[in-house]
Order: sequence, then C-alpha cells, then structure tokens
Amino acid sequence: MFSVAPRLLQRLTGMRLEECVDLAPDGLRHLGDNRWSLHVPHGKPRRERRVPVDDQVREAIKRLTFLRTLPPAADPQFLLPRPNGRDALPASLRKMLCDAAAQVGIGAHLVPHQLRHTYATTMLRAGVSLPALMKLRGHHNANMTLLYVEVTQQDLPREYRAARRQPRHRMPIPPALPHDTLPASSAGSRGRRGRTPCRSPTHGLVSPALGPVQRK
Repeated sequence: MFSVAPRLLQRLTGMRLEECVDLAPDGLRHLGDNRWSLHVPHGKPRRERRVPVDDQVREAIKRLTFLRTLPPAADPQFLLPRPNGRDALPASLRKMLCDAAAQVGIGAHLVPHQLRHTYATTMLRAGVSLPALMKLRGHHNANMTLLYVEVTQQDLPREYRAARRQPRHRMPIPPALPHDTLPASSAGSRGRRGRTPCRSPTHGLVSPALGPVQRK
C-alpha cells in the first residue's frame, strides 16, 4: 500500500519527488462543495503552491494517514513515514517504482520524475492552458513547462478539430459587399462615360521615391 500511494500522488498532482517526500499531514484543504486542494511545500524554485486534487488523491492521502499510525511512529511533521531518515526515503521510492515496473514486464529504467512528465502531458491534452499548467507545476516560465510536455503527431489533428468546433475567441465575420457596390473613393474616380479607369499591373506597388516595391 505504501509503495503505491506516493506514486499515485505524483502521477495525479505533478509533484516532484522531493515535494512528495516533504508533504505535511495536514496539507489537504477543503475549498467548499467538492473542491479540494493540496499544499505543496517548497520545491526547486523555492516557492510553495496549492494544486487542485480529486477524490483519488484524497483516497491516497487517507491511506498514507492511516499508515502513519502504524509502528514505527512517523515524524509528526510529514505525511510519509521515514523510519530510516529523510535522505533514504527518495531512494526507497525510486526502487519501489523500478520493482513495480519489473513486475509488469517493463524493462526500461523508470524514475519518479517521469510521472511528472506524464501529468503535464495529460493536463495539456485535457485542455488545461499553458499558463495554468505553469502554475500547477510550479514553473516560472513557459519554456521550462514545454520541456516536460510531449505533443505527438496524433495530438495535432485533435487540437485543430477542437479549436474549430469550439474556439476560445470568436472573430466577427465582416458582411459581404454586393457586387454592384463600389467604395466611395472608387465612385469619384469614374471617367466621363462612367467607366473605372484602367490601372497598370504595378499600380500600388511602385513608390516614386523608392522604385518598385517587392512582393513578400
């Protein structure tokens, strides 16, 4: 049970391993109705944050809270028990992840930080904006967030169709002009017989001072 709950917390919140290790037992906050958040302690940027959580995270924290009551007694300041000290806990969690991968036939070497990558990609595919994802992950700039996001070729058509179906900002479509309607400036330039004077193919593309203007 202990080997699963920390991995689940990382996968569902995007926390760093060090942040998960230092979680406080009272970090869960009720925001009203069915809305909850988890207080994430100082991470790499040395800035605390709160991330929204769902029922799965609450259940994982509930299990870890129960494990704290079993011997040996857990440190009252932290959610995860650390019988061998703080420095030994991250190494133990990394080994648990590798052992779990081997049990299901995964031969690749896995590290807990990959769960953070998976969280970022999942949130982006679910429609979370890049600025919001930066806040969730505790980053200071978008470039760092994009390093953790994997956008595959299969994602592009889906993103395009979603944007076409439900665009975030709708641009007004200008009304079409009737074919027999001319702008006021063109109406005054008609000849004696009501014809519009012919213009050369380079009209509007030649500057008297600069010479021909190149198309770009």
